[in-house]
Amino acid sequence: MALRELMPHQNRALRWSSPRSEIALFMEMRLGKSAVAIRWASARLSTRALVVAPASTIPDWQDELLKEGWDSCWIYGGSKTSRLQKFYDNLKHRWILVSYDTLRVTPELADHVWDVVIADESTRIRNPKAKITKVFLKRFKNVQNKAILSGFPDPESWMDLCSQFLWLKGEFVGCQNYWQAQRRFYNHVAYAWFPRKGTKEKFATYLSQNSFVRSRKHCKVGSVKLYEARYVELTDRQKDLIKSLETNFALPPIRGSAGDLEAFKTKWRVSVQIAYQRIAGGFRPERGGSILVSDAKLVELQELVKNELKLESHIVVWFKYNHEIHVANAMLRSMGRDTTVITGKTPPVARGDLLRYWRRNGGVLCAQVKCARYGVDCSQADTAIYYSTPYDAEYRIQSEDRIVHPQKRTPLLIIDLVTRGTVDEDIHKALVAKKYDAAEVFKNYLERRRSA
Repeated sequence: MALRELMPHQNRALRWSSPRSEIALFMEMRLGKSAVAIRWASARLSTRALVVAPASTIPDWQDELLKEGWDSCWIYGGSKTSRLQKFYDNLKHRWILVSYDTLRVTPELADHVWDVVIADESTRIRNPKAKITKVFLKRFKNVQNKAILSGFPDPESWMDLCSQFLWLKGEFVGCQNYWQAQRRFYNHVAYAWFPRKGTKEKFATYLSQNSFVRSRKHCKVGSVKLYEARYVELTDRQKDLIKSLETNFALPPIRGSAGDLEAFKTKWRVSVQIAYQRIAGGFRPERGGSILVSDAKLVELQELVKNELKLESHIVVWFKYNHEIHVANAMLRSMGRDTTVITGKTPPVARGDLLRYWRRNGGVLCAQVKCARYGVDCSQADTAIYYSTPYDAEYRIQSEDRIVHPQKRTPLLIIDLVTRGTVDEDIHKALVAKKYDAAEVFKNYLERRRSA
C-alpha cells in the first residue's frame, strides 16, 4: 500500500523527528502532527506502541493509522474489572489506543513494555498535582521512544511546558522537577507567580533545541481569523442579582481593584464565578437553574443568524452551560432554522452521528465547549459564535480551531456575545491576554529559527 503524500511542513517535521527518540511536535491544529508521529513511531516499532489521547480524538487516531497502512489497532476500554484481561488478550495488536481517563484509573497499563508511547494533546499532563501526570512521570520511565503532541502546549502559563518535558526528557531547562523550575524562573508575589526577567528567552531557547514548532501562519496554510465582540446591556434584574451576590457573599464588585481581587479568593470563589457567569448569560445564578431573566444575548444571537449570517449554510454556536443550549435551541427552531445539539450528556457514538448529519445538511450546531473541543471537524462552517465561554484558554483555543481546515482560504469569523459590565468582559480580556502571553514564547522561538 502506497503511503499518502505529506505536506511540506509535515516532511520537515518528519526529517526533524527521525534521528530523535524523544520528540515534541507543537504544531497547531489541522497541521497533521499525528501522521508525522505515526511515521516516526513506525520506524521504531518492533512489538507495539501506545497512544494516550482524549477519548474524543481516538476515532481520529484509528483513521490516521488506517491511512498510514496500519489495520491492527485496538481501543483499550471496558469496565474496570475487565480492562486488564482484555488488554492481555489483545496484545497481538501493534497499536493500542487509550484515553487519559482510562489510563488514570488503570495505571497498571503503563507498566507494560512499550516500544513507543505517544501523548496526544499533552497539556493533559501539565498539572504536576494531577494523578494522570504522576502516572506518566512515575510509570513510563523506561520507555525509550516518547512523543508529546499539542497545538498549544502552554495555554495558561509558560510553566505548562514543564511537566510535559519532565516526562519526555527527564528535565526542563536544567530542572529535575516542577517546583525547582518554578522557584528558579518565577517570583512569588502574594498569591501569584510571575516570570522573572529573561525567562521567556530561556524557555524559547530550550524549545528551539528540543521541539518542532509550527503555526498555520508560518506554514502558509489555513484561514485568517477575524474576531468581533457584540455587546449587550445589563437589565435591572441582572443588576439586582449581581448586587445580591456581592452582599450575601461579602464580595467586592467584580470589576474592583487588585486588593479587591485578593479578597475575592474565598472558599466560595468558584461557586460565585459560576453564578456571575450564569447571570451574564441571562439566567438566574442557581446551579442547574434555567430561569431566564434577560433575553439580550438570545436576541443578539437571533439577529445574527436571521440577518447578518442568513446566507451561511453552517454555523457553530458554543456554550458553557446546557441550559443556555436548550433555550437557544428552542429559539432557533422557532425561527425555522435546522439545529443540531451536542452536550455533555450526548453519548460519544451519537455525537459522531449528529456531526455527520450537521456536516451533510447544514444549519446551526449548538455545542457545549467541553465536550466538543477535541477531534471534532466543524470546518464546513466559517463562523463560530460564543454565547458564553469558559475561563480555560485551552478550551477556547481548541474550540476556535474546530472550524479551521488547512485547505480553506476564506476568513473565519469568531464572534463573542458579551454582556457589558459583567464577568463576560473580564473573561474576554483574560483569554486574549493568555493567548498573547502563551504565544510570546513560540513567537520568540520561530523568530530564532528563521534567523538561524
